[in-house]
Amino acid sequence: MHYKPQLLFNTFSHTVKNFGIQENLCRANTWQQSQPAADVVSLLSEIRIGSGKNDCWIGTKTANIPAVMSAAAAASGGNLKLTDAFSLEVLGTGVVSATAKCNHAGEIAEEGYMRALVVLTSLQTVLMSTFQGRSLHNRKMNPLTEWCLPISAPHLGTLVLAELVDAWLWTIDTKRGLFASDIKCSGPSAKLRPHLAHGEPESKPDKDPVEQIMAHRLWLGFFIDRFEVVRHNSVQQLLLLGRMLQETTKLPWNFSRHPAATGTFFTTMLFGLKFCSCQTQGNLQNFRSGLQLLEDRIYRASLGWFAHEPDWFDLSNNNFAQSEAQSISIFVQHLLSERVDTPQLDQKTKGLEKDSSVNDVKDQYHPVWGQVDNYATGQEKRRQLLLMLCQHEADRLEVWAQPVGSKDQSSRLKISADKWVEFARTAFSIDPRIALSMAPRFPASAPLKTQITQLVQTHILEIRSIPEALPYFVTPKAVDENSTLLQQLPHWVPCSITQALEFLSPAYKGHPRVMAYILRVLESYPPGKVTFFMPQLVQALRYDSEQNEVVISASNIAINSYTLNCSNLQKLVEGYLLRAAQRSDIFAHILIWHLQGESCVPEGEDATSAKNASFQELLPLVRERIIDGFNPKARDIFQREFDFFDKVTSISGVLYPLPKDERRAGIRRELEKIQLDGDDLYLPTDPERLVRGIQVDSGIPLQSAAKVPIMITFNVVDRDGDHNVVKPQACIFKVGDDCRQDVLALQVISLLKDIFEAVGLNLYLYPYGVLPTGPERGIIEVVPNSRSRSQMGETTDGGLYEIFQQDFGPVGSPSFEAARENFLVSSAGYAVASLLLQPKDRHNGNLLFDSAGRLVHIDFGFILETSPGGNMRFESAHFKLSHEMTQLLDPSGVMKSETWYQFLSLCVKGYLAARRNMNGILSTVLMMLDSGLPCFSRGDPIGNLRKRFRPEMTEREAANYMIRICTDAYNKWTTAGYDLIQYLQQGIEK
Repeated sequence: MHYKPQLLFNTFSHTVKNFGIQENLCRANTWQQSQPAADVVSLLSEIRIGSGKNDCWIGTKTANIPAVMSAAAAASGGNLKLTDAFSLEVLGTGVVSATAKCNHAGEIAEEGYMRALVVLTSLQTVLMSTFQGRSLHNRKMNPLTEWCLPISAPHLGTLVLAELVDAWLWTIDTKRGLFASDIKCSGPSAKLRPHLAHGEPESKPDKDPVEQIMAHRLWLGFFIDRFEVVRHNSVQQLLLLGRMLQETTKLPWNFSRHPAATGTFFTTMLFGLKFCSCQTQGNLQNFRSGLQLLEDRIYRASLGWFAHEPDWFDLSNNNFAQSEAQSISIFVQHLLSERVDTPQLDQKTKGLEKDSSVNDVKDQYHPVWGQVDNYATGQEKRRQLLLMLCQHEADRLEVWAQPVGSKDQSSRLKISADKWVEFARTAFSIDPRIALSMAPRFPASAPLKTQITQLVQTHILEIRSIPEALPYFVTPKAVDENSTLLQQLPHWVPCSITQALEFLSPAYKGHPRVMAYILRVLESYPPGKVTFFMPQLVQALRYDSEQNEVVISASNIAINSYTLNCSNLQKLVEGYLLRAAQRSDIFAHILIWHLQGESCVPEGEDATSAKNASFQELLPLVRERIIDGFNPKARDIFQREFDFFDKVTSISGVLYPLPKDERRAGIRRELEKIQLDGDDLYLPTDPERLVRGIQVDSGIPLQSAAKVPIMITFNVVDRDGDHNVVKPQACIFKVGDDCRQDVLALQVISLLKDIFEAVGLNLYLYPYGVLPTGPERGIIEVVPNSRSRSQMGETTDGGLYEIFQQDFGPVGSPSFEAARENFLVSSAGYAVASLLLQPKDRHNGNLLFDSAGRLVHIDFGFILETSPGGNMRFESAHFKLSHEMTQLLDPSGVMKSETWYQFLSLCVKGYLAARRNMNGILSTVLMMLDSGLPCFSRGDPIGNLRKRFRPEMTEREAANYMIRICTDAYNKWTTAGYDLIQYLQQGIEK
C-alpha cells in the first residue's frame, strides 16, 4: 500500500490569487522618480512578492520608499523613523510593489491600507537591525507587527500574509538565506576544501550567507507571531502558514548547511511542530492526517540536519551565540513535552481522509520514512534519536556561547551500549550520513563506532558517495587480509587530501587498490592545491619501492582503468609526481627543491638502514626525470629561477672566510653581480609574489655557529595584483641548518590559521614561508615590520606594558587599546598552536612583535618531544605567558579582568575548532614520521599529539581543560627561569 499525500494547504492560496490586491491597496501614480540607494541587509529587499503567476504589473520594479512610509507610520500610531532612503527591489507584483509606486501619502486610498503597508515596512526596519544584537527570541520584537494587522486592518491580514508566504517560497526556489544549499554557502566545510574537507575548492559566495540567514530568522519571527494571533480564529491564515511549512519541508530538502543557520533552522522546525499541534483544534480537525504527515516531514528534516559533521561558527556576538543554543534548547523542551502516543482518528475523520492515517501503519511504505515495519515503534525510536542529538547539539553550542562558563560539571550523556547500537541502526536506516556524523560527535563511544563499522561494511554498496565512510573499511587490518571490501574503492568519491595522506602511511603497506584510490584523489585536485603537502608526498616515495612485493602477489587483481599495468603500480607515487610536474611548473619547482632538501643523511640508526639508502638513491633520479620531462619553455624558466636563487644562496660561502666587519660590504659586491633574468621569477617561499629586483644595500650577515646566513630584501609584486605596486620582502638564506622541521611546524600553523578563519574566529597566526632548497640549505621569509622582544629590550627600558605605551600611546587611548587587542588575539592563536606543537626554546629572541602589536613565534627547532639541554623539558608551561605578557592581557593581575576572559574565550574556541579537525592535522604530521627530523627522535610524538587534542572529552570538558592550561601558563616560574638562563648564557634580553 502506498500513501497518496493530500495537498492540504494550497486550497486557500488559489483563492488569494483571485483578489485584486493592487487595486485594493492603492492607485498607482503614473509617474515614478526613483534612484536605487544603498541595499538593505535583508532578503525582503529582493524577494518575489506577488499574488500569483498571472499578475502583470508592468510598471517600474525598483523604487525608493518615499515619504509615504513615515506618513503611514504616523497614521497608524507607530513610531517609525527611516534613516536611510533604502531601495526596495521587487521581482513580481503585490503589496509592496504596488504601494512603493506611490510617491505621496495622499495616493493611498484608505487609512487601513496604509496600516497594512506599515506591517511590511516595519518588518523591513526590523530586518535592518539584524546585526545590532537585538534578541531573536523575544515575541515583542516589534510591537507594530503584533497589533497592526488584526486590529487596524483585519480584512487585509490574509492578503498580506499570502504575499509574505509567496515571498518565503521564492527564497526556497532561489536558494537564499536559510535555503542557500550550495556548497560554497556551507561555511567552514567549503572553506577548508580540499585540504581538510573533501570536495572541490569552492569560490566565495557573492553575498554573505550569514546576513541572509539572519534576515530569514527575523522574518520567521513575524510568521510565529502571526500564528499565535490567528491560530484560534482564522483557518485561512493557518492554511497559508501550513502551505509555507509544507513547501519548506518537502523533498528534496534545500536547507543551508552553514553552522550559523542552526538556530534559524530549529526555530523553523519548532514552528512546524507547534503548527502540527493544531490538529486537535476544531478548525483543523479535518486535516489531521495531513498534519501528521507534515509532522513526519519535520522530524525527517530535523534529523537530516545531523547528516553532516558538527561545525562551529563565530560572529563575535555573544547574544547571537547564546540565542543559537537557546533555539535548540527550546526545541528540545518541546520534544520532551510532546505526548509519546499516536492518537487514532475517529470514524468521521477517517472517512474524510479516506483511511489514510499514518499512525497505524505496519509493513507498508511511508512517503517520508519508506518501508516501515511498525510506524508507532519506529516513530518513538526516531524521536529518541532526535532528542539525543538535539540535546548534544544544545550542549555543544552552549559551550561555544559560554566558553568560560562557571559550570564545571560534565554534560556527558549517559547512554548504554545497547542504546548506542539502537541509535546507530535507527540513524543509518534514515540516512547513513546521520550515523556517520555521530562518530565525530561522540568519539569516546566504542559501541557506536563498532556498530557503524558493521553497518558500513554490510551496506557498502549503498554509500559509495560518502567519503566519511572510508575509515570504516579501509583499515590496516583490511589491507593485511586483502579484504574484498577494498574492491569498492574504484567507485568511491574522492576524500580530502589529508585523509588520502593517512592512507599513504606505512600502515597501509602500499596496497594497490588503496594506492590507486589515493592517486585518483590527488589527480582530481589542481596541483596548486596539493603543493602545500609536498613534504609529505616526498616522504611517500620512501614507501613507493615497498609496493613491489605487494603488487606482484596481487597482480591478478583487476583494479580499475585508472592503473594501467602491473609495472606502473611499482612507482605509483613517483608517477603521480611526474604527471603533476608536467601540469604545473611551480609544482615541479617546489618538488625539486624539496627533493634537494631531503638529500641529507638523517641522524640515528635510520642513516644506515636499507630503506633510507634506497630512498636517498631515488631522490636524484626523480629530480632528473622531472627535468627531462620539461618542454623548452618550462626548462627555460626552471633554469633562470634556480640559477638566480642559487647565486644568492652561494653568497654565504663567499663571506665565510671574510672578517666580520667586511661581510656586509662583501654581500653588496656579490649582489651587484647578480642580474634579474626575466619578469617571471618568483619568491620560492611564495610563488604568488614575483621578483622585480634586489635591494643591493639591504644585505645583512647574521650570526650563526655554522656558515654565514644572510638577509636580503627583494622588491616583489603580487602575481595577480597591480604590478605597479612594489613591496619589499626580506628573506634569510641559510646554509648549514636543516629547516625541514620548521616547514612541518608552519604547515600545522597554516592549517590552524585556515581553521580559525573558516569558523570566523578572530585569532591571528602568521605562517611565514620556509623552503628547503638543498642539503642543510633553505630560504626563510622575514616577518615584515617586526622586531624581536630581545631587540626591543636593547633599545627600551621596561617591560612590554611600558614599551606598548611608548609605541602606541597611553593606556586607554584608541591606538594602545587596538595594539592590546592585536596582542591578545595573536597570543591566543599561538597559545592553541603551542599547546599542540609544544615548541620550546621560547626565549625573547624567538618572539617577534610587528608594528601593530601582534605576537609572532619563529624558530621551531624544538617541537613535539624535543627540548633544549638534552631534552630537559625545563619549559614546563604549554605556552609562554610571562609576567610582562600577563600585564597586557590581564590588567587586574589576578585573572579577573575583561581582557583576560576574552583571552580565555578565544583560546577555548580556537582549541575546540582545532579538535574538530584533529585527524587532518595528525595525518599531516604522521607522514613525516620516518623523515629523520629531530622532533621524532624520542618518545611517542604522534600518540602524545593525539592526547593533547583530548578526543575522549566532551566540549565542556575540553573547554575546562584549555582553561586549566592557560591558568597553569600564567606567569609560570619556569618561563621566567628559562629567560634568565638565556640572558646569562646568550645575552638575550629577558
